[in-house]
Amino acid sequence: MLKIVEKIVNKFKNKKLYESRLSTVNFTLATRPSNASKKLIWVLPALRYPCGGNIVGHNYVDAINAMHYLGYSAEVLYSQEPSFQPTLFKYHSPLKTDLTADPKKEFFVIPEVFALSNTASLIENNIPYAISVLNGYLIDMEINMGFGDFDALERVYEKAAFIISVSEDTTANIKLAFPKCADKIINAPYVIDKAKLAPVSEKQNVITYMPRKLPRHSQLVLLLLGNKLPKHWQVMPIDGVSEQEVYDIFTRTKIFLSFSEFEGLAMPPVMAALSGNLVIGYTGEGNKEYFHLSCFEEVMQGDVKDFVDKLLKAVARFDQNQYEIDMQAVEFLKNKFSDQALNVFLKEMLDHVDHALK
Repeated sequence: MLKIVEKIVNKFKNKKLYESRLSTVNFTLATRPSNASKKLIWVLPALRYPCGGNIVGHNYVDAINAMHYLGYSAEVLYSQEPSFQPTLFKYHSPLKTDLTADPKKEFFVIPEVFALSNTASLIENNIPYAISVLNGYLIDMEINMGFGDFDALERVYEKAAFIISVSEDTTANIKLAFPKCADKIINAPYVIDKAKLAPVSEKQNVITYMPRKLPRHSQLVLLLLGNKLPKHWQVMPIDGVSEQEVYDIFTRTKIFLSFSEFEGLAMPPVMAALSGNLVIGYTGEGNKEYFHLSCFEEVMQGDVKDFVDKLLKAVARFDQNQYEIDMQAVEFLKNKFSDQALNVFLKEMLDHVDHALK
């Protein structure tokens, strides 16, 4: 099994990661046929590495198209690179490949990381939009990149038809930064449906982590861990692999190390827990919504010595057959990240969209 995991995690080891360069996006007005259906356009960044936020966006679009609620359809737009097509996860979403917009037929959902660069022409042309905040700690990203100041960002949020928030912590950040927007926040779940729960007895003694998350922290944990792990245990990185391959890895492993930093509501720890892994590490603040469950052990951010201590104690419990998967915790996560919860949110959101387009 270790050779299988090694093959997966090394598949993209030397692949150059790419993030699209940000620039101002200008949408131009267009008029659709009178009988054209109303459409929701979900804008995403063109990233050539696995990104939970992009997977979530595609899942939303696919679910809307399957629902046919109020006659709406949906498309994904990679506004910084309209010809972009993702390759590291499977999707069925139709892609919008131009920057035209009909304010009577189309509603745009803009990610928090594009709130300044993508909205000026929408506001100027009275094209309705919402802001989707998957990470409440990235709200200021474009301020730091020189696209505008706080006043400009506040104006963008206040002019949005509504604001989508993925977690309680994210909602708290939005309310604190933009108190006038408190009443227009909609809470959004996402779905994790590919996790396969495997009994501990069928798993291998493998500990995984994602080195792109707080790399200095994981380096220090591995340094302090040294050669203290029993010889029949192995630590393996997960880097640059597809969504399905991450699920496949978690099905076979026992422990996942979470190095979340200022997250909205991170997917990998949930994916790992739903696959029967014990998750040890940082909450990233947003993940506090589920870290109270028995399959999670919190480490205060930066306390790498406690990280190593908790990891070694967990390994000892596994070796002594003292760890059992908490099925109540698994069911809690299944319900929280379920299709049912998603459909309730999407209908509420489309009701708001429909009101904005009238």
